[in-house]
Amino acid sequence: MRITHRRAGHSVFLLCAALLSGSCGDGGFGVPPDGAVDLRLSWSESTPAAHGLDPAAFEATADLAGEQERMRSLLVVHQGELILERYFGPAIAAFMHDVRSVTKSIISTLVGFAIADGHITSVDQTLGEIIPQNVAVLRAEQQSITIEHLLTMSGRFAWDESTPAAYTAWRNSRDYLAYLLDPAMADAPGAAFEYNSAAVHLLGIALEEAIGGSLTDYAAVKLFAPLGIGVRTWEEMGSNRVNGGAGLDLQARDLARLGQLFLQDGWSGNERVLPPGWADEASAPRFTWSFGFGPIPTITYGYLWWVDQANDAYFAWG
Repeated sequence: MRITHRRAGHSVFLLCAALLSGSCGDGGFGVPPDGAVDLRLSWSESTPAAHGLDPAAFEATADLAGEQERMRSLLVVHQGELILERYFGPAIAAFMHDVRSVTKSIISTLVGFAIADGHITSVDQTLGEIIPQNVAVLRAEQQSITIEHLLTMSGRFAWDESTPAAYTAWRNSRDYLAYLLDPAMADAPGAAFEYNSAAVHLLGIALEEAIGGSLTDYAAVKLFAPLGIGVRTWEEMGSNRVNGGAGLDLQARDLARLGQLFLQDGWSGNERVLPPGWADEASAPRFTWSFGFGPIPTITYGYLWWVDQANDAYFAWG
């Protein structure tokens, strides 16, 4: 889980659990926020006290985190500096975290790049316009599903991922697309939200068809290299594809780089990495419903990001 507050000067909180170079454009598109750090460099380390924050409160938080069975790391970045870093259980700084559905937020980010690069016309483009029938056999109602439907989990496939067994059954299937596409649709695309990892994998395939290349290569050039993320693995899903729904392994410090990138409105130092406006577009709430989880009372959904409306924040959850 990574929580990013919208306003500059706030902190980026990164929580990782066990189960849980190129840039867009030419570096223009406005002015970077004051103090935007160059994310290709090593983190500048500091302390809560040096930032005028209560050290005891941070230590208490770290102690509480360490009591959680599945907690593996806790990092806090404030004003571009790493002010708290703790690892739990077997984890160390070099530990590769299986971040599961945080991968979905990476896919969302790659969609932003693909639109800016002209590979996808807009979030309104349909699967029928992108995916050829020799890649996936789409019925008429499935051809009308848009990129936005998949970004908002509203493709309306017949799907229930309320238990881990549902995801495991899909992951163990021989044909990942047929498992999703063959059943009759639940109802019309856009009718409602239904959490669906397989549909995000389908979005990853649509991305590959649109860009004419692999997700891993595109992500490396557009996102990972500009952030200085050199160490990562991505779960393979057959036919030279990767799992778009839950496949990435990353180090905690590199997850914090992603959070800081969004906190800096897509800038790394003086270089624009994200397309202008994409951070706001991806993290805008897309639904009127909300639910509470722990201390967060009003969670809803954006473009493959969870949105905490009560605290003007958003987060990747895996």
